[in-house]
Amino acid sequence: MMGNTKYSGRSKLKYVTYRCGNRDRTKACKNPELRREYIEAYVLAQLQEKIFNDQAIPVLAKQLNEYQNSKQTSVKADQHRLTKSLEGVKRQIDNIVNAVAGGLNNPTILEKSSSLEQQKIELETKLLEAQQVKEKAAITEDALRQLLSGFQNHITSRNLPEIKKFIGSYVEKVIVYKEHVEVIFKLQIVDLIDGGEGSRTPVRR
Repeated sequence: MMGNTKYSGRSKLKYVTYRCGNRDRTKACKNPELRREYIEAYVLAQLQEKIFNDQAIPVLAKQLNEYQNSKQTSVKADQHRLTKSLEGVKRQIDNIVNAVAGGLNNPTILEKSSSLEQQKIELETKLLEAQQVKEKAAITEDALRQLLSGFQNHITSRNLPEIKKFIGSYVEKVIVYKEHVEVIFKLQIVDLIDGGEGSRTPVRR
């Protein structure tokens, strides 16, 4: 979508519309232009309905914990994979050491040994990084309410200057189809205990 400024009426009031970028470039899109305030009003209504209200908190907490658990499962899988790979490389290095000790010594086997030693270093580094990823505590409904409470009043009162300050933290993108509009939200998960910033979690609506 591209912004397009127009002036209307005798008073030449300015208004802004959004239209598909392909409309000008390729003439392929036949969708009409949409007034910016209509889209913004819809996005704000969706924010208030899907995120900034007390009824949405339990659903959001469940979704965020499921996402967080899936990320943690992925980390553990990476740790297991790296551990198994490292064990395999170490066995190969031990076999080469034993072969050299038994009298087998040629440029090819020494080159292979050097390559395995480099793989071992890289795997140990990646495994150490994976092991340092801390398991996050479950996100409680109260913690989520605390996180969102500072913005709820701005949404309710349509305080646009304040809304624009944080809108980027909650809206990933808006997709306008011919028959409907899809808003994809994201939540910037903040560890309320440590004050550290966590991952962005997509919430499709």
